[in-house]
Amino acid sequence: LMLNDIFDQLDRLPGTQAVQAQMVEEAVKHLDELARNSDYRQDIRSELVDAYTRAASILGDPYRGNLGDYKAAEEAARKAMMIAGDLRRKPGGDQKAERQEALARRALGAAISGQDRHKEAVRYLSDASEIFERLAFADKPLARDAVEAAISNDLLGDVTARASTRRESGFEDQATGFYQKAAKLY
Repeated sequence: LMLNDIFDQLDRLPGTQAVQAQMVEEAVKHLDELARNSDYRQDIRSELVDAYTRAASILGDPYRGNLGDYKAAEEAARKAMMIAGDLRRKPGGDQKAERQEALARRALGAAISGQDRHKEAVRYLSDASEIFERLAFADKPLARDAVEAAISNDLLGDVTARASTRRESGFEDQATGFYQKAAKLY
């Protein structure tokens, strides 16, 4: 799947949001078609996870330039999370599938936070952080696992701080703890 390469190139060009919106819409339709066929090899399903996660980010990750379609981003992230979870649970499921599931959960948390559903966002971002932290201290960690855990904690800090400033209950004084944890992981 070359979609990630195309999205990366478009992301660098100014004034391409309309093109990105059309391409993402078409790409998600194509991904849905591919995903319907459950006979695809594990490597193809893994690429589907990456493409859905990338689409979710472009559609509605409030922490980067996005198209502002948080509901479509949520839908794409949920699809990525479902496929990644299936890959992780299959015999031979590996750390790559866990990483993909964590990235999908983080994308879902970001999309949901863009809709101001903070408690739900915290749940998915916390899941992502826990997975990355476990991977960071596993037998064969990648250097980026701790960084991904830190990024997840930074996002948790942002979401809880935003919720706290809006006087939503249950978020008081949580942001500082997430930011401190992120600093330790970097």
